[in-house]
Amino acid sequence: MHRTALLVTAHGTVDSLDEIPAFLQIIRRGRPAPPELLDEVRAHYEAIGGRSPHLAWTSRVAEDLANALQIRSQVAMRLWHPTIASVVPSLLAEGFDRVVSLPLAPYSVEIYHAPVAQALSAAGLDPAQHLVRVDGYHLHPALIEVFATRLRSLLGHDATRVIFTAHSLPMSVVTAGDPYPTLVRETAVAVANACNLPAPQWQLAYQSQGAVSGAWLGPTVSEALDQARADGIQRVVFSPIGFLSDHVEILYDLDIDAASQCASRGLSYARTATPNADDDLCAALCEILAPYLAP
Repeated sequence: MHRTALLVTAHGTVDSLDEIPAFLQIIRRGRPAPPELLDEVRAHYEAIGGRSPHLAWTSRVAEDLANALQIRSQVAMRLWHPTIASVVPSLLAEGFDRVVSLPLAPYSVEIYHAPVAQALSAAGLDPAQHLVRVDGYHLHPALIEVFATRLRSLLGHDATRVIFTAHSLPMSVVTAGDPYPTLVRETAVAVANACNLPAPQWQLAYQSQGAVSGAWLGPTVSEALDQARADGIQRVVFSPIGFLSDHVEILYDLDIDAASQCASRGLSYARTATPNADDDLCAALCEILAPYLAP
């Protein structure tokens, strides 16, 4: 019999402003960030209080799932500490030899599973036997309802447009065949349908274009807001369906930058609450996990 542990993974975020250079270097695949980019990212973190709540929310979710499912859970980050490469050996040292990998991201789950498989292989275990990969869950009805519940509470105003957002990707990734844009649009359509929201009243945009050069997936938030203004819209509601917890991409890129862009265009700004560690998100994740925890 295997002893099973739940590994809850997320993107990762710095714990202090001093860690930003090393963090960006990892994101940029070993290339140091130019000074202007360091200054920009530092200013974003300073604007939200100096640190992101991303790790804290991820840890809360892992704790809630552990209590609800009566399972050992542990948090690991893909691009920062605690790293997947360090956490997996610690679970094995505790006597667990089966890892259920749950990314707290409904899309592109394999980029989270791959380093877990690598860590197991490095420990001499065959991932085919010792790793359970949770599939992407961007259309799971329970998650769609989590997003829809928050959006419904902000609807009902005239001249409102909903802008669904997800993190952008380099176009080089998209043109190589990544299905991400299709999956994001599927989520947007599902949430809009759950809210009885007709197509003219919502739009999809990609936010937080990243720290590497080249073309990025769009339309951007700025382009979506320009379209809203051109269409005579007065109020914009952002629904960040690509994110499960607050972090700098929510608290700065939307609540500060996008809100400022709305004000400059004469648009009213609103945003759906992020699930973070709310009870309905925990319930949805338990439902998503159930098939993977069966003996």
